[in-house]
Amino acid sequence: MATVMNITEINIITVDKSDDVWLIEGEITFEEELLTTFQANYNSITGEFEELDIETDPKDYDEDDLKEMILKAVENYE
Repeated sequence: MATVMNITEINIITVDKSDDVWLIEGEITFEEELLTTFQANYNSITGEFEELDIETDPKDYDEDDLKEMILKAVENYE
């Protein structure tokens, strides 16, 4: 059974909500030891991510949890 890496923190750097598809850039910390950047396109009409690119992708993580954490971080972004 594969070990799933825990997502420790999401840090949003920029969010552009000027269109229906939001452009999101930020950082993800996995297990408090792997820090990597990401870029995402989120369609606010359909409620789906159209694209999610992670610079250093550890592969063994829960993608649904990651997407949910990104959206929560975007809500709290000022």
